[in-house]
Amino acid sequence: SDLRVREWLDFREGYESELNAIRVKSITDPQRYLLLAAKGDELLDWRLMRSHYRGAHQVIVDGGDHGLSDFGLYLEKVLLFCGIGKQ
Repeated sequence: SDLRVREWLDFREGYESELNAIRVKSITDPQRYLLLAAKGDELLDWRLMRSHYRGAHQVIVDGGDHGLSDFGLYLEKVLLFCGIGKQ
């Protein structure tokens, strides 16, 4: 929940400008990227991720969480994307 996130999240005033300074405005060569995003992410909006990584390979998970606690379910897809494993 939002309350749980606020308990451990330490986001200070100066962080936003630091993050904006290193922000990638748009990706180049989208085929190099694999987005694995969870609709249940408590911190990041999957729709913004989907938009930012437009054109990239995408796996959008119904539910899930920010830590991708069910990552094992998608490991084979990630490895295949990296060229590891059966094709």
